[in-house]
Amino acid sequence: MSATLEELSRYDGFHPRRGSVQLNEKMNQKFFEYDVVRSIRSFAGVPLGTSGAVLMVFASDLPHYEAEFVDSTGESLAVLTVKEDDLERVQRAD
Repeated sequence: MSATLEELSRYDGFHPRRGSVQLNEKMNQKFFEYDVVRSIRSFAGVPLGTSGAVLMVFASDLPHYEAEFVDSTGESLAVLTVKEDDLERVQRAD
């Protein structure tokens, strides 16, 4: 079942340009889609301190995020599902 734009606009954090509902702090969400982030631990192929962007938010009591990490030239290193504690925000998406 799909929600209409009018129904979605009732949700706090609805972003009409993105066409999706962005959860707010009430749902314990620290990051939003398209936030620029940095890894605060290393992963296979992704060193500590690597920059990236949040691609998708998996909302739950303990949110997880799909993030793409890139090297200094902007080449993709990996797309990983990570926990909130694995990231720090560099810049909030507009």
